[in-house]
Amino acid sequence: MRWALSFLFCVILVIPAYGEVPVRASKQLKIAFNNPGFADRGFWKDVSDTMQAAAHHFGADLHIWYGDRTPNKIRENAAEIFDSSIDFDYIIIVNEYQKLSGFLRKAEQRRIPTLFLLNSITDQQKQFIGRPGQIFKYWLGSITPDNDKAGYEMAASLLDFAHARNWQAPYSVLTLGGDTRTPASLERNGGLGRLLNENTGLREIHRAYTNWSKDQAFDETSKYLASAPAPKLIWAANDNIALGAIAAMTNHKLKAGQDYAVAGLNWSKDGLNAVRNKQFTMTHGGHFFAGAWAIVTLFDHHNNQLLEKEIHFPMEAITLNNIDEFEKKLGARDWSKIDFTRFSKVQNKTLTAYDFSLKNLLAATHP
Repeated sequence: MRWALSFLFCVILVIPAYGEVPVRASKQLKIAFNNPGFADRGFWKDVSDTMQAAAHHFGADLHIWYGDRTPNKIRENAAEIFDSSIDFDYIIIVNEYQKLSGFLRKAEQRRIPTLFLLNSITDQQKQFIGRPGQIFKYWLGSITPDNDKAGYEMAASLLDFAHARNWQAPYSVLTLGGDTRTPASLERNGGLGRLLNENTGLREIHRAYTNWSKDQAFDETSKYLASAPAPKLIWAANDNIALGAIAAMTNHKLKAGQDYAVAGLNWSKDGLNAVRNKQFTMTHGGHFFAGAWAIVTLFDHHNNQLLEKEIHFPMEAITLNNIDEFEKKLGARDWSKIDFTRFSKVQNKTLTAYDFSLKNLLAATHP
């Protein structure tokens, strides 16, 4: 507790008086993004791709650093951002591995407004860094998806699958989580937990964490199958994890969508194919559009639109019921077809609230 109080005291010493963060008067919006993932693959590439597409629509100068899922590199990238010769108007960061207090202090010292993306802060972190603008004046807020709802709806889709096939309850669930620290992972697990606690007939038989890795999901599933009966349902924290589990189940002559059900998340190409092939009950997601929504909201803030401290947008499922429409408009993943200015309050004076729903996203997409 003594170190925590000392940390808080040091933080308070460096902050300016509480109030609205001044908007920098640069002609072109300059933004840095400390991306914790890879530049050439996976979910975090999708985040950057939608961010870049939106930046193009708003004429923003966007610079991205990639951390390759390595804590040390993420920290090194943060140092490069602050040492850059570019006078950034905003910095976008992710609370990956819950390591961000030093970043916030540095941003405060440099007076650079900072936005959290996708993973905001845990309840424990709130005790020491407060809420946006409370202790750190230049911490603008956060844009986060509803991961709890996603986790719940994934579990519900597995339950629906079991009911539709008249399987006998209780229905065994193998849970393959992402990690034990990232807020998004914890929230998805929470959604699953809510449905498990509703006594619906779902029974969790084993839980393992895979560090978001397809290979590790394969290993964990294989390890479980070596000493226990195969599960009827698999809840996987993302598409890659789900695909790793399917590979392991295939080695045991079990077919996804027939012998068992699996739900994924990410709207990845492989995940969409798995829905189309009836291997997945769904791929939940849409959260990689947080990259685009960050640009929309920062553009609005830069043009004197009051920024909400916490923007919580929906995640939605792609299933056999809506995959045709999604793939018709966005199957090629050409995000430049989306008119991102449609979502801006500055560009659309009648907007009173942001609508980042899948319905509005498809409506904003040109043929």
